[in-house]
Amino acid sequence: MSTMHSILEDMAPEAREALLAHARQVTFPAGARIFKERQRAENFWIIERGTVELHTHVPGRNDVVIDTLGYGELLGWSWMFRPCTWHLGATAAHDVIALEFDAAAVRKLCQEDSLIGRSVSTAVASVIADRLDSTRTRLLDLFAPPTAAEPRSPTHAEDPVMTSTPYTIADVMTTQVIAVTPDTGFKDLAAAMERWKVTALPVVEGEGRVVGVVSEADLLPKEEFHDHHPGLMEQMRRLGDTAKAGSTRAENLMTTPAVTIRPDATLPQAARLMADRHIKRLPVVDADGTLKGIVSRADLLKVFLRSDEDLAAEIRQSVVERLFPLSHDAVKVTVSQGVATLAGQVRDRTLIPMAERLTHAVEGVVDVRCRLEAQSRP
Repeated sequence: MSTMHSILEDMAPEAREALLAHARQVTFPAGARIFKERQRAENFWIIERGTVELHTHVPGRNDVVIDTLGYGELLGWSWMFRPCTWHLGATAAHDVIALEFDAAAVRKLCQEDSLIGRSVSTAVASVIADRLDSTRTRLLDLFAPPTAAEPRSPTHAEDPVMTSTPYTIADVMTTQVIAVTPDTGFKDLAAAMERWKVTALPVVEGEGRVVGVVSEADLLPKEEFHDHHPGLMEQMRRLGDTAKAGSTRAENLMTTPAVTIRPDATLPQAARLMADRHIKRLPVVDADGTLKGIVSRADLLKVFLRSDEDLAAEIRQSVVERLFPLSHDAVKVTVSQGVATLAGQVRDRTLIPMAERLTHAVEGVVDVRCRLEAQSRP
């Protein structure tokens, strides 16, 4: 499928810079509605990470998913044509990072620069052609009457937009947490870490509101400076460490404010936060900041302990049956050591890359081998 990325790559540097001048990076959490049908189309996007579902409203039924877009694909073309309103809705199926473009500014740029105008129009026309073909096939799959050769799945007859739910922190966190108070002494902190085999302790006050975290790193300066008296220059360079070396209570040793996460956050969000902050575990708190659990790096890896049978069942239910409701029986799903293989023939070749992407997104899948082929037409 053609995308706006191909324009950026093929453009002269000056033209590329002119188009990118009207873009900014944005994020949409899983489940966020990016735009609704009949709303004014004021932006368009190039997806850099995640997937977006395009859907239409059917009276008396749930929103019906028409297409799913992923990396490098253009989201939105209604901004080019009057009355510039969306013909479909769009929702982030997973956390999305995208380049957002100001539609009015790009329209003006296309009018003023014929080279950019031709490039954009050509690419969008190609996207429209591919998207309409995919939509036609998808609608036939969803609403065509079932045949004896290809019976419709009863599940999808009732719910054509069934999706899998990403694992959240609540699914993997440890709920029995050892916490301390601000007045907990140094030796008690060290003893708690040793007894419970943890490297950090949340510090709470009142009804359990997290106010900081004490880690092994916060305690080490006392040992480091035990028989070493730093000079003035070293003290100036390491004010925080020298202060902790002379502290005896959690309130003076802890790192504050604590870096925390909510129970409904996804596992990738927690992994990125740990990597960005260089920490090994996160206190899990509710909207009021009250401690609900703790999640470690090891907890995030629990999804990879899911059985191959469990993974295969989810892939078949949330990916294969959802994308290919009439031809899913012709698709074989196998999983070995977390590596998923999709094999068989399907009616719509344009959905094959989407099936591979969505299988990759199933929590616990290590890799995907896609051997799907399009059915030959008579």
